[in-house]
Amino acid sequence: MADRYRTVQSRRIILRQGAADNAVNAMNINRFDSVFYGFYGLGVYLGKLILPVDLTCLYEYPFTAARGVPIYIYLSPLVMVVIGGIIYLTRKNKRYVTAGFLFFLLTILPMLQFLPVGQAVLAERYTYIPYIGLFMIFGFGYYELKSAISSHGGKNWLTAAGVIVLLVFGYLSYQRISVWQNSISLWTDVMEKNPKTISAYINRGFIYNQDEFKMYDKAMDDCNAGMKIDSNNYKLYVNRATSYRNLGRFDLAVADYTTAIRKNPETVDSYLDRGILYTDHFEKYDLGIADFNKYLTQHPGHKDAQFNLGVAYFKKKSFDTAIVYMNKVIAIDPKSASAHYVAAVSYSEMNNYRQAYNHGVEAKSLGYKIDLSMLNYWQMMAK
Repeated sequence: MADRYRTVQSRRIILRQGAADNAVNAMNINRFDSVFYGFYGLGVYLGKLILPVDLTCLYEYPFTAARGVPIYIYLSPLVMVVIGGIIYLTRKNKRYVTAGFLFFLLTILPMLQFLPVGQAVLAERYTYIPYIGLFMIFGFGYYELKSAISSHGGKNWLTAAGVIVLLVFGYLSYQRISVWQNSISLWTDVMEKNPKTISAYINRGFIYNQDEFKMYDKAMDDCNAGMKIDSNNYKLYVNRATSYRNLGRFDLAVADYTTAIRKNPETVDSYLDRGILYTDHFEKYDLGIADFNKYLTQHPGHKDAQFNLGVAYFKKKSFDTAIVYMNKVIAIDPKSASAHYVAAVSYSEMNNYRQAYNHGVEAKSLGYKIDLSMLNYWQMMAK
């Protein structure tokens, strides 16, 4: 009976690069340098408006090989000097320039990384509204220039130039559509433009592991390539462990989960996955129980962990303890057919056939496939 039920795999997006990376100052930028990185972002936003090339979904902080701040970052405040000069020179006869720049600066200011958040120094999506101010400058400037040109031919050339600019920018936008087609193409684009961006290897490897793709070998290739860049990133080992698990190479999966835990003792997510392998494939129930308990120290109300812990005790033939945890799962989710089933067979092993029958009937009503002869046997014994 104990081999009839397996633990459940808990799917957690936390394996992707993302959750921890949204923390304040995740890149450990000191306050002095963060000011210059803020101005650097402002300069890049202005540059991308004029020349929108090498666009990417992830702009990482620039560091030197020794992880120092590049010299050009400290020169970035000059962009404000230039903007201030333009506003000063045009303040009287071209007020739309002042208005446009002020709109841009006031709306982009909250997005500049003067207070570092996450791992990206800037993001293109933050410019959707701020760019309206700059587009206003270009629009009024274009109209003013066209009005100032006296010759008919000159106006035609200016119109043609405007059409060409719109066509070029439209083509560049169209190219980006294929990049954003799906997560794989998106992170592939990041790799091509910034081959040392570790997040791209983590995220694309994660996507390859999903049921939609099931490209486990490619996921492992991404993990191995990422480890050549940063061998201490625990998420790479978690992703590779997932690939090994899906390929049935459970010993290698356990080894990688163990390495991930060693690389980052603060995270307990790998304990859940490793505990499932210990319980399902190696019959090391005590190790599985220890891992589930470790996971529950940080996630005490986690339904899957409670269930897996109960299954481990069931397979260990500690049926009374298994029932305790199944009852906890049922308290969280009364419609958990699996929990009712494990509770039923646990009660049966303890010769409590009335409870076995009651939970069995409940499991069946919730869609769990139970042999009718077993239910009939429990009912008969209960009488």
